Amino acid sequence: MNNPHDLSIILAAVGKFSEEDVVRFEKEANLREVAKGTELLSVGQVSQSVYLVISGTAYQFEYNHEALEENISGLYSKGDWVFNHTSFVGQKPSSSTVKAYSDMVVREISIYAIHQLIAASPAFFQLGGLLQKGTERLRYLESTNNATEKYQLLFETQPALLQAFPLKMIASYLKIAPETLSRLRAKK
Repeated sequence: MNNPHDLSIILAAVGKFSEEDVVRFEKEANLREVAKGTELLSVGQVSQSVYLVISGTAYQFEYNHEALEENISGLYSKGDWVFNHTSFVGQKPSSSTVKAYSDMVVREISIYAIHQLIAASPAFFQLGGLLQKGTERLRYLESTNNATEKYQLLFETQPALLQAFPLKMIASYLKIAPETLSRLRAKK
């Protein structure tokens, strides 16, 4: 995914962009290697960038100090856009952490660069659509109490996550018990 053709495919999922727009995006979105365990966003920090995963995995979580565990709110792999919606859109301090679960290669695009792209081409207003996609999936996962439906959605829309992350992290993301997830996986 390091060539403009791959970026064309990724951007096509967001909206309609010309070849010139794709080249502009490539210039503004810096290619960056991220080591496993690196925090892309820390608690209290204001999100200034969005990351497109080229390779590797990341996750977003809030730490529950009473239970001494991470409550997962996002799992990301190749082709996913990684950011904290509330912090990025509202330019407010983050209440969660975004961390590389494995070594990663990402394209990082700052809020400033997004504004520059929009100024250069109105087509980049379509990037607002990606800001909604992640929140829609999370809202669905949080709104349904049915573990089977949650797992089915993940299985159908992001099967790579089921291979990339351990059962306990996936269960936390789906807000179900690890034992329930084990039973659901056994049925597939």
